[in-house]
Amino acid sequence: MNPMLLLFVGIAALLGLRWYRGNRTNMALMINAVDTLERVFSPREKTYTNIGGVIGYNLVYDLETPFRRMEGTIVTLPRQAILYLPISRWLLKREDKLLLTLYCDELRTGQGHIVEAARHRRSAVALEDQDTLQETPVDRNGRTFLLLWFNPLIRDRLGEMLQQLSLETLECLYYIGYYGTDNYVALTLDPGHPALEPALREVRDLMTSAPAR
Repeated sequence: MNPMLLLFVGIAALLGLRWYRGNRTNMALMINAVDTLERVFSPREKTYTNIGGVIGYNLVYDLETPFRRMEGTIVTLPRQAILYLPISRWLLKREDKLLLTLYCDELRTGQGHIVEAARHRRSAVALEDQDTLQETPVDRNGRTFLLLWFNPLIRDRLGEMLQQLSLETLECLYYIGYYGTDNYVALTLDPGHPALEPALREVRDLMTSAPAR
C-alpha cells in the first residue's frame, strides 16, 4: 500500500479514536457531576440544557429551604480534539469547571471572595471590582488562599468559612464568592475530582448553618 495512504489512514484512525475517547470521557464526567449534584441537593425540579455536545451543560434546580434555587454550568476540556487539547490545557490554562450559583433563603449581609492565591495571580477566576478589594492571605497546609473583602466583618466571616472547610474540599473547590446582600454564593469546583461529593456536602452544610442577618 502507498506509504502516504497508510499515513493518512493512520492519522484518520488516531483522530477518530481520540474523538471517541474524548467524547466518552467528557460525557462520563458530566453525568457523574450531575448525579452528584442531585444526590447532594435533591432538587424538586431540574432543567438541563446542552451547550454544545460534550462541551457542557447548563442546569437549573428548584430547591428545598433553606435554599431556593441553583443555577450552574459544567464545562469540560476539549478532550475530543487532539490538536486543540494541548493548547487549551497548557497554553490557555483551561480546566474542567463546575460553576454554581446557590440562592439561599437568607444570608448575613456582606460581599467577599475566597480564592487560591495561585489561581488569582493567573486570573483563573474572574472577579468584579477586584481592584477595590482588600486582600488577606491565609495559609492552609502549605497552600495560600486569599480573602478578598470590602470591610473587616466580611474578612472575618470569610476566614471562618475557610477554616471550616476540610483540606480535601479545598483540593476540589476553586472559589467561593459570598454575596450576602443578594442571598447567594457563587462556587467554582473541579467536576471530575474524587472529593466532589464531600466538597458539595460541606458547602451545603456550611451555608445551611450560616447565621442570617
